[in-house]
Amino acid sequence: MWVVVPYIIPLLGAIGVAFVMLRWVKARKQSPEQSSADTDMENISAETDEYKRKLEEELEDFE
Repeated sequence: MWVVVPYIIPLLGAIGVAFVMLRWVKARKQSPEQSSADTDMENISAETDEYKRKLEEELEDFE
C-alpha cells in the first residue's frame, strides 16, 4: 500500500493542474474579443505617449 502512495500524489496533482488549465482555456474562449490585457496595454501606451510629450516640453524649457 505505502509503495503506491508516492506515485498517486503526483498523479492527483497532474489531474488538478489539467482541470485548472481546462477551466482557464474554456473561460478564455468565452471572453470578449478584446481582453482586458489588451485594453491595459493601450492605456499604458497612451500614458507613455503623454509622459513623453511632457518630458519633451520640460526639456525644451530647460534648454
